Amino acid sequence: MELYWDHAFFTVDEENAETVTQPCALVATDLHFRGFSRRTYDDNALFRNGRAPEGYDYASVTTAPRWPLISGRFTRYGESTSLLIDHDDRMVVMGPGDELTIEFSAPTEAVPDGWKRDFVLTNIGYDKDADLNTIYGQSSEPFPFRAMTRYPFSPDDQVPDSVEYRRYVDAWQTREYSPNAFRDAVRIP
Repeated sequence: MELYWDHAFFTVDEENAETVTQPCALVATDLHFRGFSRRTYDDNALFRNGRAPEGYDYASVTTAPRWPLISGRFTRYGESTSLLIDHDDRMVVMGPGDELTIEFSAPTEAVPDGWKRDFVLTNIGYDKDADLNTIYGQSSEPFPFRAMTRYPFSPDDQVPDSVEYRRYVDAWQTREYSPNAFRDAVRIP
C-alpha cells in the first residue's frame, strides 16, 4: 500500500471554535460487484516519472478480472447494514472489484449563519494485501478479529470461536471465487 498526502499542516495558539456534533444514522448498505475503475495519472506527478500517485476514473469501469482472485470466503452480496453498526468481529469481507455503497440520514437542523457543515466518517477495518510475499495473502482467511494483538495473530490471541461467531460466518461469509475466472479471462483463444 502506498499513501500520498496532498496537505499536512498544524496550528499554534489557535482559539477553539465552537462545534456541534450531529450523528448521521446508517440507513442502508449494498455490497455488490462493480468492477475496476480506470487508473489515471497526474502528468506533473513527482514520483515514478510522472506515473504516481494514481487516481481513478469512477465513470470508466471494466468487469474483466485484473489479477488472480484470492481464495477464502467473502461476504454475500446484498444488504449488510447489521455488519457495520458495531466495532466487533462481524465485518464485511470484500473481494477484488467489490463495492459497498452506504447511505446515511442527513441532519435535519439548518446550519447556523456563518457556519459550514463537514462530515467525518469513522471507519474501523482491515486491509489485507494479496501480494505473493504476504503471509496469508492468497486467502481472505483467517479473518482478523478485534482482540488480536498483531496480524498474523499471535498463538496466544484468542480467536473467536463462539456459536454466535460461527453462525455469523456461516450466514454471511458465503461467497467464494472460482479459481478459473482469471485464467479463463487471459487465455489465448
